Amino acid sequence: MQKSAQISDKIALLKKNGYEYLFDRDIFFNNEKRKCFSLEFIEDNSIDYIESILREPGSKEITFYFNYPPSDTVRSEIVKQIESLA
Repeated sequence: MQKSAQISDKIALLKKNGYEYLFDRDIFFNNEKRKCFSLEFIEDNSIDYIESILREPGSKEITFYFNYPPSDTVRSEIVKQIESLA
């Protein structure tokens, strides 16, 4: 049960910082800050580490925080999907 509480705290942190959940991709994204987190990455990393990433400035291109980098094709699909929601 403790791990579940930690995950909910991490998700609350992301939502508080303007991140939205994209259900069909299991990702949290913020188009303005140009960052995208996989649910798996969120589960596997500490809240302190996630907070440190959130404090870093965004870049022009979307930065992906995944345990295993998505292929170029998947990245392209995610970027299109995120930008269509903006």
